[in-house]
Amino acid sequence: MIDAHNQLGHLNIDTIREIARGLGLNVEQGGKKISQAFTLTKAEQTNVVQLSQHERNKVPGDKLLIGLSSVKPLNSVIAMPNRHWHIIVDEDTSFKVLHFYQKKDLMA
Repeated sequence: MIDAHNQLGHLNIDTIREIARGLGLNVEQGGKKISQAFTLTKAEQTNVVQLSQHERNKVPGDKLLIGLSSVKPLNSVIAMPNRHWHIIVDEDTSFKVLHFYQKKDLMA
């Protein structure tokens, strides 16, 4: 169980059991002991304010939020033909447009 916890990115025990069951893996029914890294991570988390002072725009199309990102696989075995993407979100309506590209040059 501890090995699965470490390999799956320090998820909680119930999630690890669910993933292992879905993958057909036999995970020991050990106790609820978790790693020190997981404990420290949870201890360092801070509360995030859920309310904002920001006043949203009330005119559709007046304010657009744009995000750009690239995904790089951990190893070169996985082929990702369209690994660059950008998203455009209308602040008023929350309408989203998402595009994927093979190269950053094609984003312009």
